[in-house]
Amino acid sequence: MPTETFHYRFQGTIETRYMGNNAKGALLYHVVYLPEALRHQMGLKKTARYRIVGELEGQPIRLALNPAKGAAHFLIVAKGLMRDIAKSVGDAVCVRFRLDAPNHVEIPKMLREALNSHPEAAATWDTLSPGKQRSWSVFVSKAKRENTQRNRVQEVLERLERNALDPRQAWPPLDD
Repeated sequence: MPTETFHYRFQGTIETRYMGNNAKGALLYHVVYLPEALRHQMGLKKTARYRIVGELEGQPIRLALNPAKGAAHFLIVAKGLMRDIAKSVGDAVCVRFRLDAPNHVEIPKMLREALNSHPEAAATWDTLSPGKQRSWSVFVSKAKRENTQRNRVQEVLERLERNALDPRQAWPPLDD
């Protein structure tokens, strides 16, 4: 198996970031900021989001470098990923990565097979933006049990066939 070539590497610290005007009642998530020198070296635009593929502490990742105020960019580190790498807020981490194709969507095998056998649903799927396809793919792939994943695939197919995927929805709804 060939070794992946990553063009960029940095050390960062897992931090808590709040979305909203203040910490009270705001949504919080965990992030690692890209060092400013690396951002300049890469020539990143201040407000652009970039897809990346790489490793965080040796764990494979496919994430986005998200823009923040002040021209900074950050990676969101989900709780499950923190658990997998045995790290928590305040811990240092090593990130190695390369830029990924901006429209890449990793479709779970079960969903891909279902779309191949349902042409009407596949036609609607093809009209979705890569971001929406990614959201629905994550909705399916994050199911822990195969039965739940199968149910989610069925839900996606039904919504696609009746064209009921709300394009304004950032994350797939669990019920109507």
